[in-house]
Amino acid sequence: MRRFWWMAVAPLAVWVVHEGVYEYRTSHMPLRPHIPTFQSGSLAAVVFVKLDVWIKSTGFEFRWWHTLLLRAAEGAVIAVLLSICFIGLFFDWVHANPVPAAKGFPFVSALLTTIFVIEMIRPSCVFEWSVLRYWGKISFSVYLLHSFVIWNPTISAQPKYFNRLFARVFLILLLATASYHLVERPSQLLAQRISRFLAAREAQEPGALVRFTCMERIAMRKRRAGVQMK
Repeated sequence: MRRFWWMAVAPLAVWVVHEGVYEYRTSHMPLRPHIPTFQSGSLAAVVFVKLDVWIKSTGFEFRWWHTLLLRAAEGAVIAVLLSICFIGLFFDWVHANPVPAAKGFPFVSALLTTIFVIEMIRPSCVFEWSVLRYWGKISFSVYLLHSFVIWNPTISAQPKYFNRLFARVFLILLLATASYHLVERPSQLLAQRISRFLAAREAQEPGALVRFTCMERIAMRKRRAGVQMK
């Protein structure tokens, strides 16, 4: 669709928001209620790529008022996101939440992807804070291991909310850090070494990897070996 790509993105974005707001979803459900979450990420990628190409092709430069408008929009999105996550804040101080209360998980994917797109187009120093960067680095380990801490009966039995909160944050940080340095980071380094080895092997002898991976050639070699034995 070239320059009319937005004609496909706009109705999809409306559908994503509608489904996200009015569809019930929670953990351990079929994929169907969670499709808007994946779709919002895909739409964000398309929007960013198209805008990035346009900025580079036209030589567009951000002026101070462009940046100001982007930061104002980003701040508003962050305020709404925090209000949804904490069930209050600006919804109590400024205006009630116009979206009906969700029975399952609240829909925050569209807000998050909006922040991602703005930060990729015009990065700010806020998300370069070392604490946030470190949590981003260990985020996959946090995703995999947080449930072991959150649902731990010893922590859940503590009567005070903030005792539970800080205990969970500290233990998740400790567990994710150990997992990152003992499992995830070594696996990343191993994958990099394998990739470099394969690239070097292919550069030294073009087509060498194909000979080892092509099932048709392997089967042909077996047939030739069988004929020679006969």
